[in-house]
Amino acid sequence: MKPEDVVIREHHEPLVQLDPVEFELRPQYFKQKLTTDSAVWLRESVVEKLRAVKAMLPDGLNIRIWDGWRSMELQAKLYNQALHQIRQRHEGASEAEIRERTVGYLYPPTKVPAPPHTTGGTIDLTLVDASGQALNFGTDFDEFIEKTHVDYFDHRGTTSKADQEAKTNRQQLTFLMESQDFVVNPKEWWHWSYGTAQWAAAKGIEVARFGAVVPTK
Repeated sequence: MKPEDVVIREHHEPLVQLDPVEFELRPQYFKQKLTTDSAVWLRESVVEKLRAVKAMLPDGLNIRIWDGWRSMELQAKLYNQALHQIRQRHEGASEAEIRERTVGYLYPPTKVPAPPHTTGGTIDLTLVDASGQALNFGTDFDEFIEKTHVDYFDHRGTTSKADQEAKTNRQQLTFLMESQDFVVNPKEWWHWSYGTAQWAAAKGIEVARFGAVVPTK
């Protein structure tokens, strides 16, 4: 099943602004000056599920959140920025080839299906220890390379202690997030969704809960 085959039956859940005391917030696109909104917003049920994940973490660990809800305007900026970067790296590639390289990493700013972040049902995150040090997951956030694929170490194996650590951390994160019904983007270990068209398609569900939304500020 593809996201475009999913029917959206909007649940009209409000977007909730996350509390920096509860989660460690690092809004990356505000830091990059691509948006003026420093808040991190997610659907109410997504926040509740994240709280459940946090409650299962070993002592001293917390959830660091890089991104949640995005406006369609920010989605367009990120998509066009990615296209520009790919054009520079792959001179001579056709426009169709360039757009194909974004598949699985960035969704175009279309209304159907809505890009997952514009629904408030998708979150980019990692885990940090008590000192604020991020756990090793093998790559940084927003590295669009093969090593960011969730199962990279399953196919390539681990050739070092650091690789084995990254593999273990990915497995732990997957267990925790899937226990709360999140699904991961297979190409991005940090990208998790609930209630979106992409979530429904991954689970073989014909109806999704969330379409594009705008917060009430």
